[in-house]
Amino acid sequence: MLDKIIIRLLTIVYIVGGAAALFAPESVGKVSRWFADNPRYMRLDGVLGIGLGIWLALKQYREE
Repeated sequence: MLDKIIIRLLTIVYIVGGAAALFAPESVGKVSRWFADNPRYMRLDGVLGIGLGIWLALKQYREE
């Protein structure tokens, strides 16, 4: 149950992020510049993304 909710939330995040990139390029550019000025947060985002991806892959592998 919880994994389906997380997958749905991730789907929403990706759709909203994509829409922001298409319809609000100026604001997305500001976010990109903020990450460029603060590389530690960019690395933290990368580590969290990798961890979340591994966690989702392991959950899917265990279900099969």
